[in-house]
Amino acid sequence: MTRVDHRASAIVAGVLVSLAVVVPARAQVNAESLRPRIVNPGFSGSFDLSLGLAKGNVDYVDVGTQARLQLESLRPLEPGQTLRYTHQRVYLVGSARYAERTAIDQERAVPFVNQTFLHARWTSMWRPVFGTEIFAQVQTNDFLRLRARTLGGAGVRFEIVHEADLQIWAGTGTMLEWNRIDVAAGATDPATELLHRSTSYLGIRTEISDKKVLLQATGYMQPAWKSPGDFRALFELEALVKLGDRVSLGQNLAVLHDSRPPTTVRPTDLRLTTTAKISF
Repeated sequence: MTRVDHRASAIVAGVLVSLAVVVPARAQVNAESLRPRIVNPGFSGSFDLSLGLAKGNVDYVDVGTQARLQLESLRPLEPGQTLRYTHQRVYLVGSARYAERTAIDQERAVPFVNQTFLHARWTSMWRPVFGTEIFAQVQTNDFLRLRARTLGGAGVRFEIVHEADLQIWAGTGTMLEWNRIDVAAGATDPATELLHRSTSYLGIRTEISDKKVLLQATGYMQPAWKSPGDFRALFELEALVKLGDRVSLGQNLAVLHDSRPPTTVRPTDLRLTTTAKISF
């Protein structure tokens, strides 16, 4: 491992520990998910697929997919720079996941995951290290009693470290969020809710093993402006191993926390998924 690899790995490890302490970790789905290339001029995209299957005493099926389409322009490479900076970037990312299981004493499968997600974002970098963002999102999750979550907002983005082997970036902004909840029987939760939230994120990415292995950590925090104790948070750690120019295998660990979830919904979730990624 090179000295750059050691430095990058040490920084990532340090921030991971910090995030684990600061972010108790149910925020929005990670829109800053790991990509094979940090900058990608012109039109590009990727497609992910995850699959879990078991047969026997318990029948189990878990299928997930995610697709990303992106259009990006870059600034010219200036003296002393090792990586070009983004000038304009527009992307659309969508995902869906469904899982069901049939226990040994059951005749019919019972679903336990049913969720969708669509996110659009425009990033305009007015300077190499500073820019603005506009975003919109739609999300559903039956088993978090979330019939629909629609939100839109704007913010600023900072490129803190932008080197070929290490990137650190952050953003902060504000958003308006509308939720429609499947209220549990006897619960006093509002069926609909309109909230104004702050949203902030921090991302760290490094490449090791001759750029064949990519590591990324991302943290989100989204407190309500009027009630900071009402917050959602997400911590996500991703690893991607390149099998070729267009094919990769990924592992994702996510911890999500909602300080005030709907009645009967637990506040914290942990999920671990393996995916195959095709990029173009």
